[in-house]
Amino acid sequence: MGRYGLGLLLVQPAWLPFQIGTLMANLIGGFVAGVLFSVLGPAWLKANPLGLFLMTGVLGGLTTFSAFTAEGANLLLDKPLLALGHALVHVLGCLAAFLLAGKLFGLFGQ
Repeated sequence: MGRYGLGLLLVQPAWLPFQIGTLMANLIGGFVAGVLFSVLGPAWLKANPLGLFLMTGVLGGLTTFSAFTAEGANLLLDKPLLALGHALVHVLGCLAAFLLAGKLFGLFGQ
């Protein structure tokens, strides 16, 4: 639902062969996960029901593995190299967003 709403708000660039809403939802989710890990700590997130709700409920509702997979599968049919690029942009982008949040919010020290 969050990804769908985000997709409605964003203008899809004509040159981008996959949905910008899916990518942005996943990048935002990766960043927010990094913020939560930094501010609340991984142990608290795992042990506390509120942490589980935030990580799996809220962020799970925003990010989308199913749309990412469907987009990648569609690209794979006709454009396998683009499908690989799509996967790399999503996965590495989310990891970079998580690490950036960790750096900004103190997960890795200052």
